[in-house]
Amino acid sequence: ARRSLDDMRAYLNHVLFRQGAGAFLYGWNWDAAEPSAATYSPTARYGEAYPDAAITAATALDMFGLDGVIRLPFRPAVDRVVTVEVQAADLAATPGRPRLAAAWAALPWATLPPENGGAENGARASDGRVPVVVLRYTDKAFATVPDDQPASTWFDPRGAVPLVIERSMPIAPESRDRAILQVGRIDLINADGALDQVPDVYDVARRRVVVRAGHRDVAGARHRDFALLFDGVGDELTGTRNAVALTVQGMAGLLDRPLTTRLYAEHPAIEVSPDLIGKRMPLGFGRLRNVEPVAVAPALGILQLSARRIQAVHAVYDRGLPIDPSGQDVADLAALAALEVPPGHFATCLAEGLIRLGTTPPVGVVTVDFDGDAEGGFVSDTAGIVRRIMLDFASLTADRLDPAGFAAIAADCPGVIGWWQGSDGTATAGEAASEILRGINGWWGEDGTGRIGIGMIRAPAATPALVIDPTMILEAPERLEMPGSTARAAWRRRVNHTRNWRPLTASDLPPSDVETALDRSFAAETWRVASAADLGVLVGRAAAQDVEPVDSWFDSAADAEAHARQLLDLYGRPGLMISLAVPALLAEELTPAGDIRFVRPVRIGATVRVIHPRYGLAQGRDMVVIATSEQWDRGRLVLTLWAPNLQDEQVA
Repeated sequence: ARRSLDDMRAYLNHVLFRQGAGAFLYGWNWDAAEPSAATYSPTARYGEAYPDAAITAATALDMFGLDGVIRLPFRPAVDRVVTVEVQAADLAATPGRPRLAAAWAALPWATLPPENGGAENGARASDGRVPVVVLRYTDKAFATVPDDQPASTWFDPRGAVPLVIERSMPIAPESRDRAILQVGRIDLINADGALDQVPDVYDVARRRVVVRAGHRDVAGARHRDFALLFDGVGDELTGTRNAVALTVQGMAGLLDRPLTTRLYAEHPAIEVSPDLIGKRMPLGFGRLRNVEPVAVAPALGILQLSARRIQAVHAVYDRGLPIDPSGQDVADLAALAALEVPPGHFATCLAEGLIRLGTTPPVGVVTVDFDGDAEGGFVSDTAGIVRRIMLDFASLTADRLDPAGFAAIAADCPGVIGWWQGSDGTATAGEAASEILRGINGWWGEDGTGRIGIGMIRAPAATPALVIDPTMILEAPERLEMPGSTARAAWRRRVNHTRNWRPLTASDLPPSDVETALDRSFAAETWRVASAADLGVLVGRAAAQDVEPVDSWFDSAADAEAHARQLLDLYGRPGLMISLAVPALLAEELTPAGDIRFVRPVRIGATVRVIHPRYGLAQGRDMVVIATSEQWDRGRLVLTLWAPNLQDEQVA
């Protein structure tokens, strides 16, 4: 019997959540004369009783998860609404007595999702002097119900452009900027002049902005269950005669601050080198080799390796010759300055990243092997170091980080690395994160969720998050040129590793007949190089390239070789990159409580399967989303997709 979609939803809700899921689920084939039964398969494979064109209960279960959530079929025509909530300081209000310019801003900020931070988290609460309000807008008339969040609230329908935002991640391994950039704009209608004073009265800089979307035509839909499109911070409000524009940026912008603000200054216990006054202190993370420390007090032989506690000092060299440890470690700089160190030895102050030489001045260049930052525990892998930078040096809180991405990188890239910045370094926290993640062909950033994560450029996942067929594609896909070194075939990929932070010339070392503790061949070069080659790529490709090495921070040659192999597998043969436009889809999910919630089906880094007659996609090909342009005013998403050529493929 023919059944409606509402019947199917009610049936699934009844069977799965009221009586418990059994071994058999009845699903209605749209074209069948009678209902049929099928055994549920975790692999989502069903027999011929379920034709591809049929909408059945079994089809709805393709996205059945362990949390009891069912993703319902996409609907081609929906009544979508986009809401905007803007935290703003009311500059014209009397402290403690907010003056609100319009009724829709009347509810307190506490009605938005919880915010755990102050200015350091990019979303400032009231500073005790300027009241903070929430401005609420939408692209269509919309009001919440009493049991929603926020409760019984009107959203002013002024959103001519409720959200236009661009996101992208790097694909070429040599790309230096590894951040997913988020820059967006929201345009509000002001033809009646009601918003004329908004840019003057409200300050939105670095204050929270939340954009959600849902379907108004779903009975019982709640604003709290709307899909989160953007959770970031405001930048600026500007007004014209007919519109007010709000520019926004993602939380990743919070890392655009100096990696360290600790500067050298005069000290009561020692005479600090005048050349250092006002310069930044160095920072070291992980396993570091042959670093030239900063001479803080040359007369006393006090040198600094890192501005915070370090784990251990393994070796100290003077012109490549060893200086023996004295076994002395003190609590602070003052104690180190007062310490007597035996000639030919060194002492440490691990708590402040310092060493002191017993013989001063040294004969030549002093270099050190050490394990770096250990404030709160020593970390030496990529994920651990990037996480520390974000928490300790960008002042993010743990709930601002996406734990899944960090856990995945920790599992896939556990190798020991080392990264150091000297007193002349000027990197921001974001630049440091990009530099470190470039060493694993990784990226960092967030895609509107308000949480920052990390990831790696990978081949498509085994199971796509979304299948895009010709009926969903608004415009014919356009093939794009692959960037940088990925544009041409490569028969070899090379990776630099085991960084020598202070290369030494022959004049820096003793005569060649003097044996040194520091390996001369290592001392002379900045990097060791690992490689992976595939001579099969050269067959039929006379122009296949031997790509210049990319830097990594691995301390082990084995880890670098594995990384070189990964790069060769991904980029040895030219891949395919396309751009296509699809409707601004929201997936509808049925929760165990019987509620409908909305989710974005496509995110940066997700795998989608594309079916189209062009570019060898007729049989479907899994591709990775590497960029999105979300145009919610036009109801469309422009996706940039990439797929590696893991074996030679014919692309029409």
